Formats: sequence, C-alpha cells, structure tokens
Amino acid sequence: PPNEPTSGKLFIAAGIVKHEQAIDYLPDLREMIAAGIIEGVINLRRMDARALIPTREQDGFEKEIAHLSRNWNAGKTEAGGRAALFIKGKVKGEYLLTLAYDSEKTTRERLFRDIQPEDYYPVYGDSSIRTFDAQSTGKLYLRVDNKKSYLLYGDFNTAVSTENRRLSNYSRSLTGIVQHYENNRVSANVFASRDSLRQVIDEFAANGTSGPFTLTRRGGLLNSEKVEVLTRDRNQTAVVLRAVPLIRFVDYELEPLTGRVLLKAPVPSLDENLNPQSLRITYEVDQGGADFWVTGADVQFKVTDRIEVGAMVVDDRNPMSKFRMTGVNAVSKLADKTFLIAELAQTSRDGAADGNSSATAKGNAGRIELKHQSAALDANLSIAKADVGFENQSSNVSRGRAEAAGKLAYRLDEKTRILGELLVSEDKASGGKREGVMLSVEKSFGAGLRLEVGLRHAREVQGQAQVAPAPTPATSTSQNTVPSAPASTQVAPPTPSNFTNNEVTTVRAKLAGGIPGIQNSNVYGEAEFDLRDTSRKILAVGGEYQISKLARVYARHEFASSITGPYGLNAQQRQNATVFGVNTEYMKDGNLFSEYRVRDAISGGDAEAALGLRNTWKIAEGVKLQTGFERVHALSGKGDAESKALTFGLEYTANPLWKASSRLELRDGKNQDSILSTIALASKLNRDWTLLGRNTYSVIKNKGQTAGENKQERMQLGLAYRDTDNDTWNALGRIEHRAENDTTQADVKLKRTVEMVSLHASWQPVKPFTFSGRYAAKRVNEGSNGITSKSNAQLLGARAIWEVAPRWDVALNTSTMFSQGKAAKQYGLGVELGFMVMENLWLSAGYNWFGYKDQDLTASDYTNKGVFVRLRYKFDEDLFKASGDGKSPSGTKTVGPVQDSAANATLPAAARNAP
Repeated sequence: PPNEPTSGKLFIAAGIVKHEQAIDYLPDLREMIAAGIIEGVINLRRMDARALIPTREQDGFEKEIAHLSRNWNAGKTEAGGRAALFIKGKVKGEYLLTLAYDSEKTTRERLFRDIQPEDYYPVYGDSSIRTFDAQSTGKLYLRVDNKKSYLLYGDFNTAVSTENRRLSNYSRSLTGIVQHYENNRVSANVFASRDSLRQVIDEFAANGTSGPFTLTRRGGLLNSEKVEVLTRDRNQTAVVLRAVPLIRFVDYELEPLTGRVLLKAPVPSLDENLNPQSLRITYEVDQGGADFWVTGADVQFKVTDRIEVGAMVVDDRNPMSKFRMTGVNAVSKLADKTFLIAELAQTSRDGAADGNSSATAKGNAGRIELKHQSAALDANLSIAKADVGFENQSSNVSRGRAEAAGKLAYRLDEKTRILGELLVSEDKASGGKREGVMLSVEKSFGAGLRLEVGLRHAREVQGQAQVAPAPTPATSTSQNTVPSAPASTQVAPPTPSNFTNNEVTTVRAKLAGGIPGIQNSNVYGEAEFDLRDTSRKILAVGGEYQISKLARVYARHEFASSITGPYGLNAQQRQNATVFGVNTEYMKDGNLFSEYRVRDAISGGDAEAALGLRNTWKIAEGVKLQTGFERVHALSGKGDAESKALTFGLEYTANPLWKASSRLELRDGKNQDSILSTIALASKLNRDWTLLGRNTYSVIKNKGQTAGENKQERMQLGLAYRDTDNDTWNALGRIEHRAENDTTQADVKLKRTVEMVSLHASWQPVKPFTFSGRYAAKRVNEGSNGITSKSNAQLLGARAIWEVAPRWDVALNTSTMFSQGKAAKQYGLGVELGFMVMENLWLSAGYNWFGYKDQDLTASDYTNKGVFVRLRYKFDEDLFKASGDGKSPSGTKTVGPVQDSAANATLPAAARNAP
C-alpha cells in the first residue's frame, strides 16, 4: 500500500475480461513512533575568524551547526544548537499525525525528497527496502489525516484527477499549506504557497527513441518535474487524447546538472493508430526576487445522486506575470450509463516573465460532453472552444481553437454494427477550418472475420494550416507568459493568397480477422479512395498478437496522400508510415520490484532504477524483450518528419544472484541521427561482495545548417563488501567516468572528461576499537576551441574510536585534501573525549586543528585551533508517553547512534557523505 492515504484503482483481468475498481487507502492508525535528537555545541577558537578566508564551509570532522548559531568575541567563540525529530502515529484515537523537523536541513535542494538511487554509492551490499516519508523542501513537514481528509504543510501538487476539469485543471509543484476535505458528497481543497517559483513547460516531439531530451532551462527544481507522454489526435492535433504520466527512476532518469532526460523505453513518434506522440515536461524554476503568494481553492459537490457541481479559483501573484483562473463545472447523469459534462473557465494575465507589463491577456473557454456506454450503444460527443486570450497550459485544448468530435458505435444485432465519426477543427486566429464526417457498417462473419464499408466526407479551408502540427523537436513555454500550445503550433493570420480549399468524398473498406491456427491474432487490410480523384487515397495493412493477458505486439504500414490523416487527403502530399511495437497494459504506474531484487545484495527498487527497462514482453521466465520499429517517409510534399527508428532491448532477471539488461536504439531522421546504447549488470559475486555496473553511450548528429555532433558517455561501477561471517570489515567503492564532446554549437567545440573514485571502509578488529577511513579523487579535463584546462583533487581521511569503559570513549580524527600535485593542501587533526551522562545523553569535548597551505600563496596560510564542547540527547516515542497515574515511563529505550558527516563510524551513514 502507499505510504500516505490516497485513492487508487484495483485492476483485475481473467482472460479477455478486465475490470477496474476504485479503492481508497485510508490512514493506517498505527501506534506512535518517534525519533529525534537535540544537540548543542560551543567552539572556542584561538584565532580571529575574520582572518580566515576559506574557499568553502570549514571542513570539520562533524557537520557544523550553522542555521541556529551565534558567534561573538570577533568570531573566537561560537555556540549553536540543532533539533531534529520524526513522529508518526495515532493521536486522539482517530487522527494520524506525521511530523518532521530539522533545523539544519538544507532547503530548496529538491521537492518531494525521496531516495535518490544515483546519489552517493550505486550499491550498498544489502537488499533492505528504503522508503521516504515527510517530503518537504522546508525544515518542517506536518500532516494530519482523518479518513479521506487531511491538513498538510510540505510539498504538494495542485493537480486533481477528475474528468470534470479538463479546461480548469491547474498543475503546480509547490511548498506550502493545503487543506483537503472529503466525504461522500463533498471534496474540497484550499492551498497557499509563498515562494519565487515559476513554471516552465517543454514539449519534445517523440522520435522513436528513449532520448536523451535536454530541458531548455537549467537549474530547475529537482523533483518538481512532471513528465508525460502525450498522444494527439492525428486529425485534430490541438486535442490531446491521452496524457500518460511517467515515474522517475522507473520510467525515466533526470540529470539535474545537465537537464537531460533519458527514458527507460522508447516513445514512438506515432502510436499504433498513427496519432502523433510527444513528451511534455513541466517543472519549476526559481526566477529570483521577492517571494509571492500562489493561492487556490476548489470544491466538488454532489447535489443529488445524479448531479454534481464544482468550482475553482487560482491566484498567482507573481509580480512579473500575475495570473488568475476561475472555473465552474457540472456533471449530470441523464440516464443509466448516460452522462452530460459541462465546464467553463476564464484566465487573465497581467505582465510577462520578461517584465513587459503591457503583455496582458484575458480569455474564456468552455466545453460540453455527452457520453453513453452500454452493450448496444457506445457514443461520445464533445464540443470545446477557447479564446485566443485563454492561457492554461494544463488544459487539453489549445487557446484560439474550436474543436468538436463525435464517435458512435451502435449494434444492430450480434453481427452488425453502425459506426460513425464527426469532427470540426477551427483556428480562430487564421480562420482555417476542417470539417468531416464518416459513416460505415461493420459485418461479422464466421471464424472472426469482419468487413467494414463506408463513406467519408471532409472539407478544409486554408489546407491543413488550421490543424495545429505536432511539436517540433523542442518547444518551450513558461507559465503565464505564452500560449498553452507549444510555440511552433501557432498559426499566423492568413492572407488571401494562402487560402486554399480542399474537399473529398471517399469510399472505404476494411477487412479484418484472425490468422487460422494462431490464437489471439488479428490482421487487417484497409483501402480508401476519393470518388472524384482516385490518386487521393489511403492503403494500410496491419495486425496484432496478444502475447499475454496484458501485452500485445502490433504493427501497421500505411500509404496515404496526406500527412495530417484521412480527413486531409489531397493531391500534393504522399507519405509512407510504418510502426511496430509492444503495448503492455499491466500497472502502467506500478512496478514489479521483486523481479529485480538480488538476494541479500540489492533491493528491487534500487536495481530496477539502475537497469530496468519498460514496455517489455516476456519470451521466457525471467527473460524479456523490448522491441520497436517505425518508418515515416514522405514521397512528396513537406517531409520534415521523415525518419526511421529501430530499438531493441534485452532484460534478464531469472537468476536470484544476478540481473542484467542492455538496449540499442538507432534513428535516422531528415534533420538528425542518433544512437543510444545502455548496458547494466547487478550481481552478488559471493557471500561478501556485490557489484553494480552500468554504461550509457549516446550520439546525436545534426544535419543541415546546424550540422554537428554531440557524444556523451557515462560509465559507473559500484562495489560493496560486507563481512557476512564476522562483521569485521565493511567497505563501499565507486568508480565513474564521464565524457562529452559537443560540436553542435556554431563556432564552438566543447570537450570534457571527468574521472571520479570514492572509497569508504570500516574495521572493527575487537569490540572496543573501531577504525574507519575514506578516500576520494576527481580529475577533470575541459577544452573549448583549443583552450584546455585541467584540475584534480584528492581527499584522505581516517577516524579511530576506542571505548575505554562502558560510559567513556575517545576518538582521533584526521584528514587531508590536496590538489594540483599537492601544491595546495588542507588538513585537519582532532581528538575527542565522550562521556554518557545518562542513557541517550552524551557529553563530549575535544580539540581541533584545521589548516590550509598553498606553496604559491603563502600569505593565505592559516591554522585554526580550538576547543569544542558538544551535548547530544536522543529520544524516541517513550518521551511522549505517560502511565495512567500521570507518571513518566519507568524506562527509556536506547535509540541507535545518530552520527553525522564523514566522521561516522557506521558505514552506510558515512557513505552518504561521500564527496
């Protein structure tokens, strides 16, 4: 079950019968658990702190207390305190409380803090499952749950998952307070956030590969991203048919420094019905300046069992681009399985992100949808319209558009169906318009054979200009500053010379049936010709094979005298399109981590993030393939989208002691070629050693005026040693190589290589003694237009702890960091004596020497000496308990040691502070 109360779906399949059932995860009213630490420290320096000019925060042996600290006596005396706690459990019998606070927490590091598999060491040599609770960018997280309602202060997303709000849905990742109330009739939200974030949306045309795709804005707030695969109607590309969200580490990886997104499965440029697909990435960036408020509220109310109404409002007080949106919606159940949905929305914007206060816009949007689904009739009719001034990037209809679509399937008898389609697509700015209607009859014969015949009529004004094209390879928008559709989809107002009319009336036929002797198979052929000009036509063949209950292989090849679908047939365009792929439906937003778990070495989630592939199909137990092929070829007319893409992946998870995966993706496009290769291996070598290695190689080659090549390679090897029998030695290691060569920028050639090594180890020969050490090295070579630079640095540290007596211990710490051939060096030496005053209360005192030396800058030499005194108190849930007579509990449970930074004796904690 999920860590937090939420709503989900239970999916059940038995043969061809499938069923989805909504399910509510209510709060787990568990017993209270708590863990925390209160710490204070006093530093007495020998030297005036103002005379020290270190290049970074002082490299002490313990993490310095900085946020709650004060110094005086010219910096020679400093005192600081820290408080950190985590509490979760039942309060007052019906509420679930989750509370976390850390006064030393680094804020604005990333939203929705969670386990980062690529941070620190690749493998830790154990298969324990790590989870993350109390996600907040700030120091404080608070959540109180009561049944389906909750009050939250922390990170949250404003989007709602309801089909009632397609125009007024507002999706932002924010930090603030939100109140959610829900019962059988009412669902309401109120939120407020004060920050300096603005939203950016990048949309990339899918190209049949996994990427990489590079964000247009670097410095986006990590984990604020929302990655979706969009499928647009090929006949109405301004309308989004589907938006499938992807999950980080499961479906994609994001490098925060470079802004590159790499998917775990290729996304075809066209789906199985030749609808164009794209990748939309929404994320937050800090625009700087003063903080401002973003507030909002929404409510859905069931007036009766048949009528539901709702309203929402959002107010973004960004001083550079103020934005406000309001919306209302209603749903009526007209009859059994018949629903009517209506929605109105309005947006207003004042100012743009570039500070242009005159860039204002205001517009309305509305839609109405009627749908019915029963055994005899399946019908849907939707009408939507948005003004040019309407700007909501989360809307499924672009601004300045009028769209209508209808589909009908009526069963006359067991073997006969009437099928119909209707569409209207209009660009309000240019006046371009497309109208079409299709009517056909489908007859079923024996052995699964089906024949469909019918007529289609379509009329266009201004050719296909009124149909918003699919996104270009990269388009970017910013919240409240540009239209909701990608910039490349906007059509300039037409002039009389570019108006063209196109009208077709076609007859069509489609024959489909199973392959004799092959169960779960289906193949088809279809043809469509204009009655007045037979050169305007569509010819297609295809098929599918159900390889399992929830996975199928599909293929389609189509020749069409149009690049915008069957409603745009004309005599000037010719296009061939071929798609082949695998569609897996099992838990699109879920995972099977157990497949990737390496026994006693790597958890399923970590291994899946390192080597898992998506959209695979099983050919044997523990062996899966990932395959895909597509070809788009324009025989005449505009052929910018011409491309061929071939993908192949293999995944092996059968052996409990090792898992592996590899994939190769090739693409040949008119404007760009690309190669992507990945390989990964996770293995438990023996009882003590665990290995995880992976390599990614990518080449993107531009053609034409922007000719150039971008090569990237990343190799990572992780090792873990656990002394299983004696628990004397423990060690972690990481080796990494990165290389990049970029010639895609005009008159600029960039080349960079990075090598890194990191090691941590601990040794406990006998119980009173514990020794730990660390080593790290980094070398960087960079070049730009013949100018090269090199840098390197190394770090070496050690710590020894001697438990002199049950309540006393002494520790010796030392470290040194040097670079550029030992010319510059930082060093440190410290000794500490600790005494356990009482259980969970520890008092320690010590003396530190820290220094810096550079043979070329002797004036900057310094040695910082000083005494420190530290007091720590650890507590758990027993601190909050009391017996029935009001007395405190008789005993206090000892909590495990809380240790910081590289001075930690326990290896996993120390490893998490690797350079």
